[in-house]
Amino acid sequence: IDDPLRAEGLARDLKRKIQEMRKEAGFAVTDRIEIRYVAEDPTRQAIDAHREWLMEETLAENLSCESGETGWRSKTFDLGESPITLSLRKLSL
Repeated sequence: IDDPLRAEGLARDLKRKIQEMRKEAGFAVTDRIEIRYVAEDPTRQAIDAHREWLMEETLAENLSCESGETGWRSKTFDLGESPITLSLRKLSL
Protein backbone atom coordinates (compact mmCIF):
# COMPACT_ATOMS: atom_id res chain seq x y z
CA ILE A 1 0.00 0.00 0.00
CA ASP A 2 1.43 3.39 -0.94
CA ASP A 3 1.32 6.49 1.30
CA PRO A 4 -1.68 8.23 -0.36
CA LEU A 5 -3.78 5.06 -0.07
CA ARG A 6 -2.72 4.59 3.56
CA ALA A 7 -3.68 8.23 4.30
CA GLU A 8 -7.09 7.72 2.70
CA GLY A 9 -7.67 4.64 4.86
CA LEU A 10 -6.75 6.56 8.01
CA ALA A 11 -9.13 9.37 7.03
CA ARG A 12 -11.97 6.89 6.49
CA ASP A 13 -11.28 5.24 9.86
CA LEU A 14 -11.29 8.65 11.51
CA LYS A 15 -14.61 9.54 9.89
CA ARG A 16 -16.11 6.35 11.31
CA LYS A 17 -14.78 7.17 14.81
CA ILE A 18 -16.18 10.71 14.62
CA GLN A 19 -19.58 9.38 13.56
CA GLU A 20 -19.52 6.88 16.45
CA MET A 21 -18.70 9.68 18.91
CA ARG A 22 -21.53 11.81 17.48
CA LYS A 23 -23.96 8.95 17.97
CA GLU A 24 -22.74 8.23 21.53
CA ALA A 25 -23.17 11.93 22.37
CA GLY A 26 -26.75 11.90 21.09
CA PHE A 27 -26.11 14.55 18.43
CA ALA A 28 -28.70 14.87 15.69
CA VAL A 29 -27.61 13.87 12.18
CA THR A 30 -27.81 17.53 11.12
CA ASP A 31 -25.92 19.02 14.09
CA ARG A 32 -22.82 21.01 13.18
CA ILE A 33 -19.73 20.20 15.23
CA GLU A 34 -16.21 21.37 15.97
CA ILE A 35 -13.39 18.80 16.04
CA ARG A 36 -10.01 18.98 17.72
CA TYR A 37 -7.37 16.28 17.73
CA VAL A 38 -3.92 15.48 19.04
CA ALA A 39 -1.95 13.06 16.85
CA GLU A 40 1.48 12.43 15.48
CA ASP A 41 2.60 11.89 11.91
CA PRO A 42 1.52 10.10 9.72
CA THR A 43 -1.98 10.45 11.22
CA ARG A 44 -1.73 14.24 11.28
CA GLN A 45 -0.58 14.27 7.64
CA ALA A 46 -3.51 12.03 6.64
CA ILE A 47 -5.95 14.40 8.35
CA ASP A 48 -4.38 17.42 6.65
CA ALA A 49 -4.57 15.70 3.25
CA HIS A 50 -8.28 14.89 3.69
CA ARG A 51 -9.36 17.86 5.84
CA GLU A 52 -12.09 19.20 3.52
CA TRP A 53 -13.57 15.74 2.93
CA LEU A 54 -13.61 14.95 6.66
CA MET A 55 -15.27 18.26 7.49
CA GLU A 56 -17.90 17.79 4.82
CA GLU A 57 -18.67 14.19 5.78
CA THR A 58 -18.96 14.94 9.52
CA LEU A 59 -20.60 18.40 9.29
CA ALA A 60 -17.62 19.98 11.05
CA GLU A 61 -17.26 23.74 10.94
CA ASN A 62 -13.72 23.51 12.28
CA LEU A 63 -11.07 20.78 12.39
CA SER A 64 -7.91 21.74 14.25
CA CYS A 65 -4.84 20.12 15.74
CA GLU A 66 -5.19 21.03 19.42
CA SER A 67 -6.60 19.62 22.65
CA GLY A 68 -10.26 19.83 23.53
CA GLU A 69 -11.32 21.83 26.56
CA THR A 70 -13.72 21.31 29.42
CA GLY A 71 -17.12 20.36 28.07
CA TRP A 72 -15.77 18.63 24.97
CA ARG A 73 -16.40 14.91 24.40
CA SER A 74 -12.96 13.31 24.14
CA LYS A 75 -11.71 9.85 23.40
CA THR A 76 -8.26 8.36 22.82
CA PHE A 77 -7.85 5.37 20.54
CA ASP A 78 -5.42 3.86 18.06
CA LEU A 79 -5.79 4.98 14.48
CA GLY A 80 -3.54 2.94 12.28
CA GLU A 81 -0.37 2.43 14.25
CA SER A 82 -0.48 5.52 16.43
CA PRO A 83 -2.74 6.96 19.14
CA ILE A 84 -5.03 9.91 18.56
CA THR A 85 -7.07 11.93 21.02
CA LEU A 86 -10.22 13.16 19.37
CA SER A 87 -12.43 15.84 20.93
CA LEU A 88 -15.69 17.22 19.63
CA ARG A 89 -18.55 19.45 20.62
CA LYS A 90 -21.83 20.50 19.11
CA LEU A 91 -21.99 24.07 17.88
CA SER A 92 -24.95 26.24 18.73
CA LEU A 93 -25.98 28.16 15.67
